[in-house]
Amino acid sequence: MQLLRHLSIAVAVATYFILVLTLASTGEAESRYASCGPADARTIAANDRVRVYKVVTPGDNAKDDVVACLQDSGVRDTLEAPGDTYYVFRPPALQLRGTLVGSAIDFCPPEEDCLTSIAVSDLSRFGDRSALLNGSHGAPRRLFKVGSLRFRPSGSVAWIACTENDPQVFSASRQPNCVRPGRGRKWVMRKRVGSNKAEVLDTGQQIDPSSLRLAGSRLTWKKDGRRRARQLP
Repeated sequence: MQLLRHLSIAVAVATYFILVLTLASTGEAESRYASCGPADARTIAANDRVRVYKVVTPGDNAKDDVVACLQDSGVRDTLEAPGDTYYVFRPPALQLRGTLVGSAIDFCPPEEDCLTSIAVSDLSRFGDRSALLNGSHGAPRRLFKVGSLRFRPSGSVAWIACTENDPQVFSASRQPNCVRPGRGRKWVMRKRVGSNKAEVLDTGQQIDPSSLRLAGSRLTWKKDGRRRARQLP
């Protein structure tokens, strides 16, 4: 009985400390994001400088508010909002590096056909023309899905594109054909800073659209189950 009593006390003490640590970590997270988003915001991507979060809008077909926020100042860039014609792809088709945000967005300009745009921007320069480091519109096609995206600190960017089978339904979704190999053609694209045109590095149905990786300037992806590599200057 005495052994059981000691064991019960030990379990109670351990439970107490787990609860304290959980509350402390929750408090730290809330403090960390205090300037970036309401209490019900859900984090999509974050590092120590930027948080991308969404606020869910009630309704079956309602759009979310998706915002990129600079954590030290609270500066916000709205990437997607109810009532607008912009839809932003989620990771791995969205990446953060310091204050830089690399994103793929479906949008419909007024009185024009919808298209897909790639952009690398510096949130610390938000509101200034220099904030956009690099961008590409409608490559390899006007409207396409993006499986994954990576970029250099300079702004040079690469992405894996997939066919958009239903151009009437653009919602920046990787489903169903831009998550795994197969189900239509894929393109590995590269757009260097200072270049006017995006380049096709590879194409084929058996490219894994989620496989893009970047280590230094070495860009890799999987095709037919094997890694291929090129440089992203």
